[in-house]
Amino acid sequence: MITVSTCPDTVPGLDLGFYRQIGCNAFDTPLQPVRRWAFAPKLYIRTVDDAGAAIDQVTLDTVAGAMGATAASWTAGKFGLASIERGTDTREGQTGWITVKWNTTTDRCGLAQVAVDGGWIQFSPQRTQCACDGSKIFARSAAHELGHAFGYYHTDSINDMMYGQASLSCTPSFSARELQAVAYQYR
Repeated sequence: MITVSTCPDTVPGLDLGFYRQIGCNAFDTPLQPVRRWAFAPKLYIRTVDDAGAAIDQVTLDTVAGAMGATAASWTAGKFGLASIERGTDTREGQTGWITVKWNTTTDRCGLAQVAVDGGWIQFSPQRTQCACDGSKIFARSAAHELGHAFGYYHTDSINDMMYGQASLSCTPSFSARELQAVAYQYR
């Protein structure tokens, strides 16, 4: 279940401009409602791409590891992921699930729906600029897209995990202001 609320006019102890970027999409578009999970979702990682080709083990492990390691941080420790499963099916449209899928035609490293119960995260394993440390997807990109799935939008600073442009870092790391915003959003 996803809860939806109006973007706030004040946020105690936080920079309102920043919170409106990460929590309400003010960086990319007009303000959107705040969206957050009410419980720990399950993650389903497809092991094949949209053409049926297998995704390599290093990439699958990198994505699963980064998402598993950062999920609780996206909710300020309230919950993480209920489980992580892998297979060739999908869980799109099924309550309580987020599906990770692989697209061979998109020009982006990653793309995700923002806090959609039964939603999806999509990666492009064929793009060489998305690769790092033997994986075809940055661990940081996996954590970033999971951030979208937990209800967050792009921000304006390269120091943020939710920065709206490509990062030069492979490793996921949160900025202090992101952690403050997460604590407010999942209070």
